[in-house]
Amino acid sequence: LKNETTKSYFGWEWEVEAKHNPKDIARIANQTGNGLFYCKHDGSIRNGCEIVTHPMTYNYFRRNSKMFQEMFDKIKKAGGHSLDMDNTGVHVHISREAFDGADHIINFTRCISQAIDYSEFISLRKGNRYAHYRKNSTSDIKKELEGSVSRDRYRAVNFCNRNTIEVRIYKGTISFDAILMYLQHIICCMEFSKTMT
Repeated sequence: LKNETTKSYFGWEWEVEAKHNPKDIARIANQTGNGLFYCKHDGSIRNGCEIVTHPMTYNYFRRNSKMFQEMFDKIKKAGGHSLDMDNTGVHVHISREAFDGADHIINFTRCISQAIDYSEFISLRKGNRYAHYRKNSTSDIKKELEGSVSRDRYRAVNFCNRNTIEVRIYKGTISFDAILMYLQHIICCMEFSKTMT
């Protein structure tokens, strides 16, 4: 938004299955938001698409809630669904610049990966092969973050992207309220992990 100075940007990936023609879902997403969304194929989706957003701030997401809700309503009317499927997820990319260095990222990862019961409760699903929890030590997380050991793209928190940290734990949904809950969970973990030792 105008006059925002935050470095915290979030990008979404919503995996959506289609009861009918997946091109209908892609058309709705592509026509919404003046180029904010684009669609692509994802190997885990049987008959649908992945809706990807360009980066946005939390305030932008909240200020434009009506646009998101209307898009999700249109997708549902066109036969799009996600929450009832076991092969769809929601992934959130966070700008690396939003973190105060490596220790903040490590603590954020610990917040998500080591509080498994809570993360599974908020994310509406158990860990799986596309978003697994691994209770690594702080030093193990640091080595993976630095790239001194091989990185695993399918961790609950993925470090493989150069400019973002990706949280992969969330159940697929096209409900604005659930997606807002996911984002608020991430923001709370980011804030709390600043204070962790």
